[in-house]
Amino acid sequence: MKASPKILSASIALLLSGSVWAANNSTVINQTGSGNTLSVDQNGENNQATFNQEGDNGQASITQSGYNNTAQIDQAAGTFNGYASIEQNGNDNWATITQTVDDRVANVNQEGSNLVTDVVQDSIDDYYWGSINQVGDDHFANVVFAGLANIGSINQNGGFLSANVYQNGDYNEANISQTNASHTHGYSADAATGDLWASIAQIGSSNYASINQYSDYFEPYDSATVNQNGDNNSAYVSQNNTGEGNANDITINQNNSGNSANATQFGTLNTALINEAGGNTANVYQGAYGATSGNFAEVNITGSGSSTTIYQQ
Repeated sequence: MKASPKILSASIALLLSGSVWAANNSTVINQTGSGNTLSVDQNGENNQATFNQEGDNGQASITQSGYNNTAQIDQAAGTFNGYASIEQNGNDNWATITQTVDDRVANVNQEGSNLVTDVVQDSIDDYYWGSINQVGDDHFANVVFAGLANIGSINQNGGFLSANVYQNGDYNEANISQTNASHTHGYSADAATGDLWASIAQIGSSNYASINQYSDYFEPYDSATVNQNGDNNSAYVSQNNTGEGNANDITINQNNSGNSANATQFGTLNTALINEAGGNTANVYQGAYGATSGNFAEVNITGSGSSTTIYQQ
């Protein structure tokens, strides 16, 4: 019985080469031209889909359901109004989107275990959006932007989560949200890193960075880091451990002037470190569950006109 794909629709101006199978699916497509549209739906095991688009108005989407799936979408320079979407539901999935196009949007949704996502958007143009949503355990998400006024968002729900956002340019926004509910893990299997790890690095001015880590169970050694190099940047980091999580850490490093750093922690034996150079503002709030907090806060600011507030309960 000859296998066939569930869905394969393509509008191609100049070039199309591809191959598709159903049970052990594999799709490879190369498009060059204008008005290109690709949509592939794979339902099964050991699936792999690879797109390469170069031209105008590139639209591409991949949906995979099963195990051991791999999806890759590349939209090259010369593609305008680029849209790329990957949705994976299953185990051992891997997804990557690379866009060097104008007016681009990238979206990845994953549900399962051991998933890895990488979104890279790179060009001299601006105003782009990339989003990653992951549900399950042992996830890694990475977003890289170069340009002006871009938005990068990562949402993760599960255990042993890792997220990274890198942005180079002005007026960019980065948001990471990680939630580890009590149904996922108890004590962390890796005492060096914990269950939640998040990092944001921004180069440029007037950027915004936000990290929120939440757990309703005993989850020690979670970590959040923000590094900003430029003027008038803002960083907000919150760790909320309602299950008396402890020994978590926040680190915020800001260079140049007019920056604002805010760190909030709930739990015990937590550490907050803020380093700023210039006329900046730093705020630290640490609240405890129980009689003794054992929290530690350190703020280092160089320059004039700076303001520091530390509140410990």
